[in-house]
Amino acid sequence: MWTFDLLVRWQYEHVREQWERDGKPHGIFWSAAECVGCRSEVAKQRIFFLWNFKRPDWIAQSPECKRWLLRFRVAGITSLVGILGALYIVTR
Repeated sequence: MWTFDLLVRWQYEHVREQWERDGKPHGIFWSAAECVGCRSEVAKQRIFFLWNFKRPDWIAQSPECKRWLLRFRVAGITSLVGILGALYIVTR
């Protein structure tokens, strides 16, 4: 969640026009003043899913963002494996 917030905030601060095209998403803990209503929440959920599979072009501008995206993806995979492992143990 922390790395997702870092990415969304970086996008907001450095490539604002892309952030707006993405629907003005907010982070998990971070939110800009322009993030209001349901549209921002839907945008957040959409990019949270998409960034797991497709790297946005603007991330190539920053080595730091590339590292954050990698950490975001690794954390997602780790969480999924943990959940599936726990379900397997519980249902055995």
